[in-house]
Amino acid sequence: MIRLTDLLNEESFTAISKDTGRVSVFDSEESRDAAVKAGTHSKKEDGGEKEQPKGEKPNMFSKDAGYDAPDAKKDEPKSEPSKYADPSYWQDDEKSDSTGIDHYDSDTGEFYDDYDDYDSYDDDSIQGVRKTTERLDKVETALDDELKLRDNGFTTGRSSGGGGGSFEGPLTISADGADFDNPNYAELSIGSPQNDGTFSIVFADADGMPLFEPNYDALTGDKDLSSEESYKIGKALMKMPEVQKFLKGGMSRDEFEPIYNKLKGKFSKSSNEGTIKLINLLRK
Repeated sequence: MIRLTDLLNEESFTAISKDTGRVSVFDSEESRDAAVKAGTHSKKEDGGEKEQPKGEKPNMFSKDAGYDAPDAKKDEPKSEPSKYADPSYWQDDEKSDSTGIDHYDSDTGEFYDDYDDYDSYDDDSIQGVRKTTERLDKVETALDDELKLRDNGFTTGRSSGGGGGSFEGPLTISADGADFDNPNYAELSIGSPQNDGTFSIVFADADGMPLFEPNYDALTGDKDLSSEESYKIGKALMKMPEVQKFLKGGMSRDEFEPIYNKLKGKFSKSSNEGTIKLINLLRK
């Protein structure tokens, strides 16, 4: 009977098959050497099988492992560009020649408006107020939509001459439920001093008077801002934690004044470059 220990202790002649990579056992050294010489096998290295090089295990999600992993970036939904970045949003709406509420004259079959009866109103003045109102409407809509002002503890306010159309007051942004009697009350105000459809931006008190400006100047100096520029600067300002804290009464006027001066210093009067500088500063 052949014992297992005898087989284990018996000298064996092995070589590695080049076709399968497996170890083959030969009856004699001569037969093994013949296979090696024929090129079908190679001698087994001393000390056992050749150790496979160690390395990182292949990632099952790697393309090298035969699995075509999806590109995570490709799967991420792309955010749609804001509609307020489209210049067409800021274009004035097309209107009829009517400057007021249209009425139908059954005798003539034509429309007319009440403003035609008011000789005291200058056409340019009325058109300026209307442009101011419509453009400020767009600024208010864009800011509230982009910043979710009401959801973040702020409220917007507007004042106007009502049906008379004599003036359009500024758009104000203040803390929800703010105390007007608080000496540190402040609001961000975007308005058109000339009611001509161009704007300036100020930090104002409860009476609408500019803060930090003894000469009633604006943060934006004497630069006339378009509605789009007003939106961009207003948005950048309202995203600043210091501005939010100031409007909500968490920072006094004295504490905020150095920040205001820094902003004002970056705004070059009467230059588009100044507008760009201020917007870039606010983005930092």
